[in-house]
Amino acid sequence: MDSRFFLAFAVIGFVLLSGCTGNTGQVVNPPANNNDTGNNGGTAGNFDITITASGYEPSSLTVKKGSTVTWTNTTGTPNWPATAMHPTHERYPGSSITKCGSTLQAEIFDACKNLANRESYSFEFNEAGEWAYHDHVGVKMFGKIIVVE
Repeated sequence: MDSRFFLAFAVIGFVLLSGCTGNTGQVVNPPANNNDTGNNGGTAGNFDITITASGYEPSSLTVKKGSTVTWTNTTGTPNWPATAMHPTHERYPGSSITKCGSTLQAEIFDACKNLANRESYSFEFNEAGEWAYHDHVGVKMFGKIIVVE
């Protein structure tokens, strides 16, 4: 096999599995009632991501460190949001699918179960960085949370 073909295949696979979808994303500032300080980009707040039939809305979200993000499933299809990489869920520091069902479950970026229609999962982001995530059930939906200081 031509090495250029193999390299292209490897790059495409990495992009798909890491959640880098090429979207420019959406930067959302906390609402004014969250004591937004304006010039420094605001304070930590609460943010919502809707799970739709076509993907996560928004698919990319920028938040301040200490913010809580809540995913709510609005479809009839189960969805399991979890940090990349599939299937181990270890991209976000300290996370691992092996911690699901343990006393450490609340500390990891992993819903640890299928979310049914109208069911939600929340996680507080305390580590700055870009955190790709995916739907563990179907591995066809991808998103990214960008956490800034």
